[in-house]
Amino acid sequence: MHIKAILLSLMTIFMVSCQKENLTEKTNPNTQDLAFVKNVKKYYDLVKAANDNQIIERDGISLTLDEALLQIETLFSYAYGDFTIASDSTYSYLDTVVINFTSTPITTDDFVSLTNQVLDICKDQFDRITYTGPKYFYSVKMRKLSSTSTSATVSVRTVFGSKYNPINDFTPIGEWPTTVFDNKFTATYYNDRHTCSDPGGVYNSGVQAPKSIASMMNRYKSYLNYDPFYAISNGQPNPYVNMVLAGVQVYDGSSRRVRYPETGDEEGYTTDNNYWDWLLHQRNPDDVTLNDCIDEYNCFKIATGLNNEESNDCINNTRSKCLNVPEMNHYYNRLMSCVLETMNHYKKHHFIAISTNPFLPNSLCIDGIACSYWMSFSISLGNMYTVETKQEDKLTFPESI
Repeated sequence: MHIKAILLSLMTIFMVSCQKENLTEKTNPNTQDLAFVKNVKKYYDLVKAANDNQIIERDGISLTLDEALLQIETLFSYAYGDFTIASDSTYSYLDTVVINFTSTPITTDDFVSLTNQVLDICKDQFDRITYTGPKYFYSVKMRKLSSTSTSATVSVRTVFGSKYNPINDFTPIGEWPTTVFDNKFTATYYNDRHTCSDPGGVYNSGVQAPKSIASMMNRYKSYLNYDPFYAISNGQPNPYVNMVLAGVQVYDGSSRRVRYPETGDEEGYTTDNNYWDWLLHQRNPDDVTLNDCIDEYNCFKIATGLNNEESNDCINNTRSKCLNVPEMNHYYNRLMSCVLETMNHYKKHHFIAISTNPFLPNSLCIDGIACSYWMSFSISLGNMYTVETKQEDKLTFPESI
């Protein structure tokens, strides 16, 4: 065992125990997930035969539209999932699109058509990545927003990755990396639109606190799942060779607080009141000294609108919008802990990715009076299952099935 692993902090030991609980939960699979995983090879062969004009259907397909979308999600994981790649950069896209079919329930021809339509949508998102090196597919999540007898409006969210440095692997070896930011990392602004040196400027492509924290979490995400490098060094097989991701869910959240002059401060939650969003508003349970304005909350938040941007009352999470190295490590560790707690809460054992959340309203002010600054993130979680995977079935995205 790595010598540093013996010297883990109490928080690290707690997190390891939680991880073991996650791994144990793999023996209690979700029944619905298993149904899609069990049939994934059948649907792969069916789509492949149809695309090759060689289809001979023996068993008729009859799926609801929601079932068809879930089966396609699992099918894409089977065909394209690059789970052995520890990427150091993650890309997530969300689009609302219209998909078409002839009728419901979904039969063979429509299932093949929907699969190919989704591939085209995902390919369009994939092509937005400007990085020219190898890129990898991790997941697609679809949600039906509305439907008619022959079409549906669907949200499609994908997660891709890339590896800029093929030599320096960011996967931790049996230890929780608690100080991922060092003194080479200068102070960074609380959001990605401004900088410490120019708080009034607008930098739409900037990488300040939120994106920097999310990037580090994605680099070290294998600790929250299964660390293949650590396992193989201990003689365990690498399960990602024959794994399919199913039951993917996306949780949006922020630490938003608003200050209403008439009624006072209120927490601003998402409409679905999910657990991830709730955690981002909560106090840090490991805070050593309450009300010292240091490490008070899990996630950055500071209310304004009443000229109190430098408030010392600790209702606000911080007195400054520029975060230093210790603060960045604090939020990284708290968010990693919140991800694991959310996984346990929803009985999901695979953390796919975290991204800064461009999908929540971008406005920082409500009616120009009640304002707040906050961090917002989306996380994708799912479950991994072992399947018999033929090597020739593994495709390079976006190669057609």
